[in-house]
Amino acid sequence: MKWVGKTVHSQDLVSMLEFGAVNCVPLPTFTLGPVSTATVVRTDVDGKESLALAYNYLPIVDHIRRLDKDTIIGKMMIGKVTVLYFTLKCKE
Repeated sequence: MKWVGKTVHSQDLVSMLEFGAVNCVPLPTFTLGPVSTATVVRTDVDGKESLALAYNYLPIVDHIRRLDKDTIIGKMMIGKVTVLYFTLKCKE
């Protein structure tokens, strides 16, 4: 499946796992239903405000912080283990 992003509908509902293809076959964007929903939680990490996107039905949390006006950094945790670090940049 080709992951294409997340959509924030409200603070209490985020579609985390949105896909646009299966086995390289393009499809209209779809989600994995309720299992891929999350809640937005503001957190304070090391004295800096961050956002946590906590999955509602999976033990996964994405921690996100704005580094500068064009860059967001984050990490994905499954349980207490960090499994992925990521950087998102705005296109010019």
